[in-house]
Amino acid sequence: MLFRKKGEVTGEWYILVRCQNDGLIYMNPRMSKEEAVSLIWNKHLSSLPKYAVARPGSWKYRISWALVKRCVEIHGSSAGDRLLDLGCGTGNLLAAAKEWGYEVFGVDTSPVGCELVRSQGLPVYCGEITDDCLSELEGTFDVVTAIGVLQHLHEPKRYLRRLYSLLRPGGIFFYITFNAERIESEGANWAPLSDGTITYYFTPAVMRAYFDEIGFEVLDPYEYPSFHLLPVTPRQVVPNIAKWIFLRSRFLCFHILRPYLSRQHATLMPMARKPLLGKVSP
Repeated sequence: MLFRKKGEVTGEWYILVRCQNDGLIYMNPRMSKEEAVSLIWNKHLSSLPKYAVARPGSWKYRISWALVKRCVEIHGSSAGDRLLDLGCGTGNLLAAAKEWGYEVFGVDTSPVGCELVRSQGLPVYCGEITDDCLSELEGTFDVVTAIGVLQHLHEPKRYLRRLYSLLRPGGIFFYITFNAERIESEGANWAPLSDGTITYYFTPAVMRAYFDEIGFEVLDPYEYPSFHLLPVTPRQVVPNIAKWIFLRSRFLCFHILRPYLSRQHATLMPMARKPLLGKVSP
């Protein structure tokens, strides 16, 4: 057991624990799938229309556009390449990927989100990526993305195996989630712990062990400030440079400043690749 927290969204107390077998950190007791879907989307829907479909040129759309650009830089892009977005929400990343030339497909558990995706003329499946009806898509995608999704999935290793099977040999998997190593330095005050809807927290060591077991090859470093991916406007230049300096300053060794300056930026955002030839995921 690590400590007790009260979720801001749920209003309920929960215990955060670390598995003694693989080091995975998770909420105890864990929410059911139905509770997780309801809480996450109720939280998102409470901010509509802010959370609705992002218009081209908006801040949220530019973030999605930059994320897809990073995939293109690593994997390349050619006619007929396919991208799947797990937990596609309202389809912002799908729309950006289509602009980059990908054939896109989304999966989400929210009927409301899926309707918003369909309203843009984008294909989406409402359900779980592990559903049997999606087995025909195995080995058909060049890129699979999961932005802020893994921390909410039950049996995350099972989902990673399915994502592996959906990729073509040489395809890449790109995800973003919180870096649980921040718990070591910030403890119960780490900002993501206050949410109360997050089931799992991953460290680089846990993710590397999962990837090694499943068969993924890691292509990218595990931790860096997330703002490095964002498109820069003139108004963002000075704040981003200041953050870059602060995050690398020796003065941040003092715990007084470190949580305030860096707690929102420490994320896991690596890419992993399905080998062209190699072991098959069990």
